[in-house]
Amino acid sequence: MIRRNWPRQYRVLYSGRSPRNEGRHPEHNPESLRYRAVRGRGAGGSSFAAEMPSQYQGVWSHFKCLLPVSEADIGEFPFLIVTRDGYEAHEHSCEPRSIEKVDGKHKMTFQCFGEGMEWTKKEFWSTRPHVVDIWGWTLSAQTLIVDGPNGADVAYKKCAFSARRRNN
Repeated sequence: MIRRNWPRQYRVLYSGRSPRNEGRHPEHNPESLRYRAVRGRGAGGSSFAAEMPSQYQGVWSHFKCLLPVSEADIGEFPFLIVTRDGYEAHEHSCEPRSIEKVDGKHKMTFQCFGEGMEWTKKEFWSTRPHVVDIWGWTLSAQTLIVDGPNGADVAYKKCAFSARRRNN
């Protein structure tokens, strides 16, 4: 967790952001997913090879889907925000390079960026309903299942709120 009372240069370096890009609008920050989307530049200067399927787009969380009052209320970014251009999560963002449907799941290859590094990863994504019968009501919510490379599944709840970039 980044300590808010640390001197600025340590907060920036610890957060994985470059001091020269600190405070820039995401469209003008070469390290941000938004910059690559607007400029059409992914890894190696190429444009996006794939677009995220619409069923995954939105805000997800593997914790509670509570809308924080402010940034001061959260220690680390608790959400997975998925757009058509990829996703952003705690300390990294990923762009889809290839997507194919395999046994009811989407097999996706991502180019990821974060903390000054760049890497490629493959994951299987799918959704399934979480259904509960309570007092004569059937309640249902979507769950995003991400199968990681080591076989460990991560489940995310669909949040009831949306996300959009601020225009600073």
